[in-house]
Order: sequence, then C-alpha cells, then structure tokens
Amino acid sequence: MMMNRTVLLLVWLSLALAVHGENTITTPQEIENPEVFEINKLPPRGNAWPCPDLASARLWRDGITDSPWIQSLNGEWKFRWLAQPVVESSAWTNSNFDDSTWSHIPVPSTWESEDYGKPLYSNYRYPFRVNPPQVMGKPKPKFTSFKHRNPVGYYRKTFSVPAEWDGHRKVLHFGGVRSAMFVWLNGKKMGFSQGSRLPAEFDITDALLPGDNQLAVQVFKYSDGSYLEDQDFWRLSGIFRDVLITAVPADGLWDLYAQSDYDPKSGSGSVKLHATKMPKASEVETRVTLYSPDGEVVGRGMREILLNKVRPWSPESPQLYVALVEVKREQRVIEVFRLPVAFRKLEIRDDLLVFNGQPFKIRGVNRHECDPANALGANLLNIHCGDGRLE
Repeated sequence: MMMNRTVLLLVWLSLALAVHGENTITTPQEIENPEVFEINKLPPRGNAWPCPDLASARLWRDGITDSPWIQSLNGEWKFRWLAQPVVESSAWTNSNFDDSTWSHIPVPSTWESEDYGKPLYSNYRYPFRVNPPQVMGKPKPKFTSFKHRNPVGYYRKTFSVPAEWDGHRKVLHFGGVRSAMFVWLNGKKMGFSQGSRLPAEFDITDALLPGDNQLAVQVFKYSDGSYLEDQDFWRLSGIFRDVLITAVPADGLWDLYAQSDYDPKSGSGSVKLHATKMPKASEVETRVTLYSPDGEVVGRGMREILLNKVRPWSPESPQLYVALVEVKREQRVIEVFRLPVAFRKLEIRDDLLVFNGQPFKIRGVNRHECDPANALGANLLNIHCGDGRLE
C-alpha cells in the first residue's frame, strides 16, 4: 500500500514538472507589500525634457524625440505572457538569452488588446479575491482570475545610446505601466515600480555597456496597488505609455517648472521659475526668454518675468506662450528647456468656480485614456474636440 502511494506521488510530481518544468506558482513579495511601492526610482519631476542648445530647443514641437538628448524605445519588443507568476531563473534578463521563440508586441500597448489574456471590465467589484494587500488568493471559479490568477508579461528590448551622450547621466523613463514592474538592464536589476498612472524613471548610467544593451521588464497585472487603482473601467495591463531614454547633464537641473500668474482685472501676468538641481551639482545660472503666441519676444529675466498685459488662455482661445530657459555654468550653456506657459486664473468665490474672472462650468467625459483601437493607448491625435463632443 505504501509502495502504491509512493508511486502515485512520483507520477503526480512528474506530471506537474512536465507541465510547468521546474517553475512553480509564486508571489514576489514586493507586489503584495503596501510599504514597498518603489525601489531605486528617481524622484518625481515634470516632463520638461532638456536640449543641448537654443537651436534644438527652438525646433522642439510636441514629439518626444524632438530633442537630440531623447531616444524613444517605442516600437516592437520581444514578449512572453504567462497566466500566473512562476519561479524561474533570471537568465531571461541577460543579453545572451535566446528569445527566438518569443512573440512580439508593440510598445506602447496593452497585452489584452494584442490577444494575450482576457480584457476585463468591472465597475465596483475587484477582479480578484479581496484580501488586502494580497491579490493571489483563490477566487470563485466564475472569476477570470481563477485560472488567470495574476498574468505576467515579460518584455525584452535591445538598444544602444549615442556616443555623444558620454559624460551625461542616462535616465530610463516609463510613462505608464500597469500595475507593477521589475526592470533589468544587461542582467542587472534596476528597480521596481507601482503607480501605473505615474511615470517611473531609473538612472541606468552605470549599467550601460558600449554598443548593444539588453532591457528586460517584468509586468504584473495585479498588485496591492490594484486596490487603490480600482474604478469602473477596463482592467488592461502592460506598458501602455511611451518608453524613452534621456541624457541629463550631471551638473545641470533635474526638474524645472514655469509657474504663471494672471490678474483678470488688470490683464497683467507673471512667470516664475522653480528649479531643482541634480544631486551633486552646485548652483547654476538660469536665463529665461518668453515668447508670445505669435513668436515675438515679450520678456527676459533670470528667474521671474513681469508683464503689464498678456493674452489669457481659455478653452475657446488657447493662447500659449513659450519660455526658453538657458541653464549656464561659468557663462557656458549646459542645457536649454522649452516650457509651455499659459496665463489663467482659477478661483472659488462664494461657492462658485471662477475662471479668468468669470463663472465657469465644467462639462467633461471620464475617458480613462481609453481608445477603441488602442485600448489604453489614447493620445491627442485621436482625441478630437469639436462642437462640445469628444470623438
């Protein structure tokens, strides 16, 4: 009897290994620990990308690759999808790993829109078993997560950086990843991030190699952050916003913001710069030149510009100024920022929302970045505003 039980156990184990190889279901502790939502991430900042000089800054439009110091990683990536996490070696993060049997996926996108897993729409009900902060509990059999307990996407991308970037810090930027991710470069773990609607950035300078580099990203559909990101919308996963690398002068600025103010009564306005320098950089000199919507120079200053008359911004007449900010050290320009500036005033007076001195009513659509063709890949090019309608 004991022999029969032993034989049955060995048969069961061999079948399990045949199905899963040496992999077993596992839960990375970071995705179910509310005290850990980032590892090695850089401090948050605005999307003010630097340019090397005034000439390149003047040419900047809306594209993320308009700056010589930005390189997009959007496009085709190698991809592998699993219905649930498994224990496996980190060999897949290395440059010499053979991914020839993997599929391809466009980035940005969601894997559900590319026929991996099932797209889920849920209003108030969580799509997994509720037991905060865990997301790997066994749900009812009717739930999709009964079989797809916590789908995982494995991404790989090969890239190189320009030699002209030598001497700069190189920052890897993810615009949005749902809902949690681990990042490796050339087999070295760079960090971890949650917060799918916020950018995640990592300093990859010391991990870069001359020539080709191998980026690897592991994305989990659910994490403890999914309890906070629960709304009545489609539950879609993956790298759904831009991925890029930017070069940042080590002795320059990390963040820069142009704060505008507007007085509806007098029509005057002002612009004030707020700057955060790089961690090891000393103080730098800034010089700002403000251009009108027509491209005319209307003011210059070091950190602040005062204007007697400005053209206010409104949804009906979006008057947009441009501030070119030169960052100098020892009279040498080390970087230039191009910042949009709009003069407007939003207030609450006697329980009324007042915009530019007039009562204001907001009519909006809860879009969730959703697009019928690209899922979470909605962008300004396919959002058309006309006659009060979003199409």
